[in-house]
Amino acid sequence: ATGRLELGYIYCVDEPAALGFPVLREQYDFVREAAPRLKILQTFHPPGTITTPFLPCLPPAYRSLRGRVDIWCPETDCVSPRFTRQARRRGEECWTYVCVNSQDRWANIWAIDGPGVEHRGLLWQCHAMGMTGLLYWRVTHWRDADPWQNPMTYPGGNGDGSLLYP
Repeated sequence: ATGRLELGYIYCVDEPAALGFPVLREQYDFVREAAPRLKILQTFHPPGTITTPFLPCLPPAYRSLRGRVDIWCPETDCVSPRFTRQARRRGEECWTYVCVNSQDRWANIWAIDGPGVEHRGLLWQCHAMGMTGLLYWRVTHWRDADPWQNPMTYPGGNGDGSLLYP
C-alpha cells in the first residue's frame, strides 16, 4: 500500500512483429491477472513512418492490444497531437522514444554527432505533442571496451544507449 506499484510499468516486447500479437495479448493478459495495477507499456514504429510521419490513430495491428496497454509509446517520428488526444480519451498515457531512425528531421537526445540544440528540443517536442513520458532503452550501452577511444555505440546512431560514460 505504499503506492510504488503505480510508478512502475512492464515492457514485454519492443516493436512487435504482426505475427507476435496473439502471444503478446496472452502475455499482457497474464500480467493483468497477476498484477492488475501494474501498467503495461508498448512501443511501436510502424513501417513507412519515416516517409509518412505523424500517425493520426493507432496502427491497425496494434488495435488488438487496446484494453491491455496503459502506456502507448510510439517513436518520436510517429507522434501527433491527434494520436495523444485519442489515447487520453481512452484513459491511456502517451510516452515517446527516440531510435536510430529518429534522425535529422526529429529532435533526439542521443545523437552526439548532431547539433546540441536537438538534445534540448526533444523535451519541448514531447510537451508540444502531449507526451507525458520519454522512454530511453539503455544508458550504459557500449560496443567497445574503451569508449574514450571508440565512442560508436550503435551503427548509424552514435550515442544511442549511452548517456553515461563508464
